[in-house]
Amino acid sequence: DKWDASLKNLSNIVAETNLKAQGDIVVCGGPAWFCVMLRALWDVPMLLYFAWPIVPLIPDRFKNQVFTQVKLLAKVSDPPAIFVVANWILAAQFALQIQMPVPVQRPHGIYVNHTYSPVPSHDGLQRVMITRVG
Repeated sequence: DKWDASLKNLSNIVAETNLKAQGDIVVCGGPAWFCVMLRALWDVPMLLYFAWPIVPLIPDRFKNQVFTQVKLLAKVSDPPAIFVVANWILAAQFALQIQMPVPVQRPHGIYVNHTYSPVPSHDGLQRVMITRVG
């Protein structure tokens, strides 16, 4: 199928670039399908940081496969695969779509000494954070 063909192509690229000899840990920022494929080829600890939805622009017929692959990767314990998301919207998406709790960290906030902590509006309602897909 297309997943296996894509995995084989990525395997060839990884082999040609000698990436495996150059690192002991991988930080993957997505897309999710790429991180899953890369981990299948490179068995090292992986930090997966998502600032985008799990399956943006993925045809509907492939979404369940990507969700399943991400969920399986999250269950890998040796070496570890650690997931972190950029905001609470993505944390809710992970919880809803793949039943996986993930921590939220906005690392760029570290460098400006600021965090996202909205205060209620004057009428007491919660404010909403808007994120974009592209």
